[in-house]
Amino acid sequence: MAQIPGIGLTQVVPNTSIYMVNSWMRSRRVPMYPDIPAARPSIGLAAQVALDEVVLGVMRSPRSHPHRADYVRVSKELRDAVSLYESEGWLDDPDSYHRAPRPLRVADRTEGSSRGVPFEQLTWESGYLPHVGEPGGERWQGHEANRSAHAYLVRSTVPTSAWLVCVHGFGMGSPLTDFHAFRAKKMAEELHCNLAFPVLPMHGPRKESWFSGADFMSFDLMNPVFGLSQAVWDVRSLVSWLKKAEGATRFGLYGISLGAYASSLIVGLDDRFDLVIAGIPASDLPRLFRHHSPTALRRRALEYGMLGEVPSQVHRVVSPMTFQPLVAKERRFIYGALGDRMSMPGQAHELWNHWGRPRIEWLNGAHVLSAVSPTADAFVCEALVASGFLSPRADLAAI
Repeated sequence: MAQIPGIGLTQVVPNTSIYMVNSWMRSRRVPMYPDIPAARPSIGLAAQVALDEVVLGVMRSPRSHPHRADYVRVSKELRDAVSLYESEGWLDDPDSYHRAPRPLRVADRTEGSSRGVPFEQLTWESGYLPHVGEPGGERWQGHEANRSAHAYLVRSTVPTSAWLVCVHGFGMGSPLTDFHAFRAKKMAEELHCNLAFPVLPMHGPRKESWFSGADFMSFDLMNPVFGLSQAVWDVRSLVSWLKKAEGATRFGLYGISLGAYASSLIVGLDDRFDLVIAGIPASDLPRLFRHHSPTALRRRALEYGMLGEVPSQVHRVVSPMTFQPLVAKERRFIYGALGDRMSMPGQAHELWNHWGRPRIEWLNGAHVLSAVSPTADAFVCEALVASGFLSPRADLAAI
């Protein structure tokens, strides 16, 4: 059944208004989470929340609703996946679900520039394959553009063997968006960081849908499992290549939004990182799917068993909450946004608890603009210095 284009945008004003009223009320009573500060209501916060709601409105306005056959198929895939994962022992030992990637062989290497930031683009065959017999695996492999992996490299203006791997958020995956969000120009020129920007599966040049990432975070709930597994595979492969081909000796990992989720998973599987920064992270994708689904879709998904225990079991193999980070506590950093309408502050709070409550910064803003806020900039720079990744002489005001 066709849906009216942009219908989700009709909820921007009421949702923003409801949030601001609730925010004002919460600031005057005992908070649900005593260790999360109450948001300070302001015009600026309202504007950021409204921007989050606009993006959510676009995302909630698909071209068509799923049909009954789609619910049946996805439900069966999830149930079959639970059976397979149990029989293979992956639910008891999620680490065994993930395989070591094969060596990366660069197929193409080009140069470019984005808003004054020179970069190199690497392209290689990902080599990732779902496990034999995994429900939905053949569909995933049918996305031809996604079989090629990509990464953008931005070099420091001062030679260094340290590389910060920057994992972008949902809907990103291009130099224009990623370099801006991660402050690439200042990182390279003033903080003297080498930066590597891997492109997540189904994003940027790997996408085949109308929107970057649409096939990654979709109604097909097996897709995030494959997408995250492939993200782990591709990033680990890239790190091995940087170590061998570029002489890299130190690695940091900084993820934003979906990239923070992926980064939190990666540091539970790979011990080569000296620090990890999770910005506005999600920590439970099935719960986010349930929270953000339109009412009619959520009702039908519940009817077909697509929400609840079954998808949570399947997602155990790609959940950062399943793995203990292999980075020392003093080198783990998180920042969340009190008005986050997309990842939600509760999910950052849960990751913070799971990580043993390392240093965390709460921003008085929402999701979309968090990474480029001055407070987040300063926090990231301080994390790079405090972890020893950057020299203490680095200018803390640089970003």
